[in-house]
Amino acid sequence: SPHHERSANRPLDGLAQVPVIPFKVIRTIPHARSYGMGLAWDQSVLGGETIWVSDSGSGIEQIDPYTGVNIKTFKAPNGKTRGLTHDGVDLWSASWYKPPTPSIFKINTATGAVMNSFVAPFTGAASDGMAWSGLLWVGEEANRIHLIDPLAWVTKAVINVPSAGSYNPRDIGYDTRSG
Repeated sequence: SPHHERSANRPLDGLAQVPVIPFKVIRTIPHARSYGMGLAWDQSVLGGETIWVSDSGSGIEQIDPYTGVNIKTFKAPNGKTRGLTHDGVDLWSASWYKPPTPSIFKINTATGAVMNSFVAPFTGAASDGMAWSGLLWVGEEANRIHLIDPLAWVTKAVINVPSAGSYNPRDIGYDTRSG
């Protein structure tokens, strides 16, 4: 596989240029859905791992990351899924709706049933990206990332993200190795 590099071609609003980070594409997994919008890694499956993929329509797929085989598909709550994360047991989904419409969902991965729904803890912008660290990280299109206690549904911190034109936190990842 070819090596690819990700770098910023120019500084953003006075910020230092992003360093070149080399990486290698190991595997590409096609999916038949429309525009991919969310991706979550799931190690809770007995004897293996899977990935969850959402699209801009209304589907969420569970896929074997080694074979690319679709394990199951279910309808996304509220449609327009913009982010996924897995907490070790359940799947979380953020949809592209603004408060007061519920836009964050806890989903049973066996059935696809919504176990709980939440209104995002911010106003005026849509949810956009998620990560799990024991707490829930939710991106907001207004260039902020919110750290939420999912049991009390209380915001623990808000991180302002530098604006890059029309770009904002489209998705978020959490590296469990660096805790």
